[in-house]
Amino acid sequence: MPEYKTYDPSTYIHPYWIGDTVYNETVMFMNEDEVPLLFKASKILSVRSSDLKAEFVEGVDYVLRDGKLLRLPSSTMPYMPKDVYYPENPAPNHVCHCSVPGHPYLLWGDDVKLFEHQVHVTYVHDDAWTGLLPQKQDAFARFCKKAAGGERTTVLFYGDSITTGACSSKFIGCEPYADVALVSTMIPHFRAAKYYGLQEQQEPVLSRLASEYPNVGLIPMTSMYRYALNHKRDYDMNANNINHPNDFAVRLYAQTTLSSLIGDRY
Repeated sequence: MPEYKTYDPSTYIHPYWIGDTVYNETVMFMNEDEVPLLFKASKILSVRSSDLKAEFVEGVDYVLRDGKLLRLPSSTMPYMPKDVYYPENPAPNHVCHCSVPGHPYLLWGDDVKLFEHQVHVTYVHDDAWTGLLPQKQDAFARFCKKAAGGERTTVLFYGDSITTGACSSKFIGCEPYADVALVSTMIPHFRAAKYYGLQEQQEPVLSRLASEYPNVGLIPMTSMYRYALNHKRDYDMNANNINHPNDFAVRLYAQTTLSSLIGDRY
């Protein structure tokens, strides 16, 4: 039975694109009362704090309106003040330059605890995922067969800070189970000057590279992340406000990886 009152790995690796319920999706209010979700919600099951300990009350803290979450004036749900998100006087190592006119700086840092301003929403929806779906790939068959047979295997992680689980509150153990798995990048905050730029050009190159060699496959994270960003905001899925995914986005990494390795019925 899926669980949204605790951090449950079996629930968290269930693909967002399967079924009609999303568990603990993250959103952040910032000088607005209404926030979009990945899908258009038809029923809210739970809204909780980032540590899942506090549950907010429908009709007191929030209501559902046109598929979105509406924060009520009486609400105790956290929010991000705009003057904190766009600071005028930057603190050392806690801002980056911002591309939004009138806001030269953007809050940033692994220790800014952006997640404390986010809430977790569990809800039912009627609409479906219409973006790319990761497919089980033959390139990973050899490794999966060895792993399933209990043979000794070696997994090499070669990448950046996201590979180590940077900024996630709890690293979900999901190795790229393949001889070579090329993982395309997530998309950094588009307001972060000098960070956002060429990332979406990487995945087509990796796809061509994977097609040229046996036992090499692609984990299409850029396409999956772009689809999510078409429905949500950057700061709903970010942990350091620039280029580290929060737990909800890390789950998308895990789901996309597993679905590319063994299919989505795991």
